[in-house]
Amino acid sequence: MDENESDDNKRKGSDRRKKDRRKSKEVAISENVPSELDEVSIREISLIYEDATRTLLFAKGIQWKAVASCLILFLGLLVLVKIGPNTEIYVKTIKLAVLFTTFAAISMVLMFQFWQHTESQKINSIAINFSSAFRTIRAKKSNLEANMHRYIILFIMNACIIVFTYITIVSIDSIVQPAVSNQFEYKP
Repeated sequence: MDENESDDNKRKGSDRRKKDRRKSKEVAISENVPSELDEVSIREISLIYEDATRTLLFAKGIQWKAVASCLILFLGLLVLVKIGPNTEIYVKTIKLAVLFTTFAAISMVLMFQFWQHTESQKINSIAINFSSAFRTIRAKKSNLEANMHRYIILFIMNACIIVFTYITIVSIDSIVQPAVSNQFEYKP
């Protein structure tokens, strides 16, 4: 019986601590320290904050569209190889187009990643001007976690482009069958 009672006491103590933590968080938000800025400045900063947030989302969308456009262009180039002439210069030109597309797509993805970083910095510097409740709620996701997510997705995007570049080049090589001359075939 003593073990059961001690387990119950531990659970009650654990539940009490959880309730105390929830209350302290609620108190922290309820004891909100308002912004020191006047209403006009708050509205101006809010507009800049909203614009930076929309720009950040726009840049993320453009990144994914750049990856998708690259992959669609690869498919188009494969179709061109299939229906086009089987000359060496034509195939080399298509392969160069694949490599140029890869370079352009990766450059765009990286450029938009830097743009997102700039907008994130702008959002972080704006956030310090808002109330303590705003900052507390915004701090629920750490910067480290956000950066990890951002760079994992960046890695996946670039890996996708590189893998499909390789697949496209290999597919071009398998589509194009070099004309083999039977001129030197041995006939007894």
